Amino acid sequence: MLPYLTRFNERSPSALHRLADLMDGEDDYMESETRRLYSRFVTRENDFHSWSAEWFAGVHVALQRRLIKLILNYLSAGGDSMDFLKVEQIRRAVLRPATGQSYNGYRAGDSVYQGI
Repeated sequence: MLPYLTRFNERSPSALHRLADLMDGEDDYMESETRRLYSRFVTRENDFHSWSAEWFAGVHVALQRRLIKLILNYLSAGGDSMDFLKVEQIRRAVLRPATGQSYNGYRAGDSVYQGI
């Protein structure tokens, strides 16, 4: 792919290298922030994780997704291998007011506290 891109811009390889470095640092920050939010706002009892629905709704969507994946990893539910669409379905279910709905065994809580 790089030889093809170099035909259009000879600086493509160095630009992609800089982008990879930038993304690596940003991923480290997002991972750290996710773990900080988890330890501060998520309560774990046995294998049930809960948090304030109001708080979660105010968290940036990128961090909501990372929190869900982190919790799924803690539950050994394959959060790393969970594709975007499944994480998004869980995230939207968690943000919904209590409806009694579940997604593959993960149940949203009531409108005050949500959980997986």
